Amino acid sequence: MGKVILAVDAGGTSIKYRLLSEGDYAFLTEQKFYDMPSMGTKSEILSVFENMFADAVRQCEEMGGEIVRAAFSVPGPFDCTAGVSRMEHKWKSLKGIPLREAFRKIGILPETTEYTFLLDVYAFLAGEKYLGHAKNYGNSLAVIIGTGLGLGLWENGSLRFSEEGGAFYSIFRRPYQEGILEDYVSGRGLSTAYAHVSGQSLDAREMADKAREGDRAAREVYRQMGSILGENIADIIMRHKIQCIVIGGRVSLAFDLFGQALYDTVGGRVRIYASEMLESAAMLGAAVWRDSELSSK
Repeated sequence: MGKVILAVDAGGTSIKYRLLSEGDYAFLTEQKFYDMPSMGTKSEILSVFENMFADAVRQCEEMGGEIVRAAFSVPGPFDCTAGVSRMEHKWKSLKGIPLREAFRKIGILPETTEYTFLLDVYAFLAGEKYLGHAKNYGNSLAVIIGTGLGLGLWENGSLRFSEEGGAFYSIFRRPYQEGILEDYVSGRGLSTAYAHVSGQSLDAREMADKAREGDRAAREVYRQMGSILGENIADIIMRHKIQCIVIGGRVSLAFDLFGQALYDTVGGRVRIYASEMLESAAMLGAAVWRDSELSSK
């Protein structure tokens, strides 16, 4: 089997992993899921990683391989170079702790294991550029819509980061109407909008079900979200000559309800699609992205 990469999609409320072969980045295992006590103690959160490492090593040994790198897709703000979380709203008890050192102290992965970190929306975009439909296009955007909102930029053959190493566009906090864009383009935003017009409190998935069953209010809320998103990324599309937009996150599962409105708003010859890989795209992207270059493979 040889050398193996442990690819991890580490979110605020859950973490998932798959094992990949180092040579060709082929997935070797199915996705395994763990609940994450995001606001728990340092010990509670690290114990989740410990359980994940133990399971991954067990699977790897059964295949006759060795884990040489643990590649993490992580939420922000996060110092990916130092391997240090700067988050207050997720993993609060791990803020400021060098995670490479903390993971080595757990003592489950081989001492020689390398640890790499990449912001989740960029990991997702790198995975889509490697294996998804976005690989056939040039400058691209990734938009993740879930509990929050994130945007990643690929331009001139490379991921584009801010000077501080964060997201080039922190679009979630762009001012919009009475708040910020994330208040309107997110699962939370959908629920708020639907409650305002219907008086019912539903999550995004429940709303999508009702919309497909003919609920006009639910359909209109999704349509409006697509238009709002389009209005707020139109300038980015034009400025960076974007050819392709890939949508991820749990809300992307309702792309049939907002995709056309998004396309109608941005116009032009832009390919827009919903990811088929979702979390696996982020795991793949975290694995292939290294030393600021996408693998030539």
